[in-house]
Amino acid sequence: MLVKSLFLLSRPEAKLLAGTGLGSHTSANNETWLAFTHDKDLLARYKVQPNELRILSKVRIIGKVQHPRDFIYILSVIRQALKS
Repeated sequence: MLVKSLFLLSRPEAKLLAGTGLGSHTSANNETWLAFTHDKDLLARYKVQPNELRILSKVRIIGKVQHPRDFIYILSVIRQALKS
């Protein structure tokens, strides 16, 4: 059990693949993610790029995302932090 815990701590993305999310928020996050990725108007308005979607898809394994627009907030923070 300790080896599994250490592995999942070092590779959090493996939790989604293994079906062992950080708690009950995993299925809720999947629903929120689907709502976000299917909102073409929202994605177009904020000019969300495919590489940004890949990064945002990893956010689901960190914690619970309440609303699809929260992904836009997270993206805005990432964009601001990486701005040259």
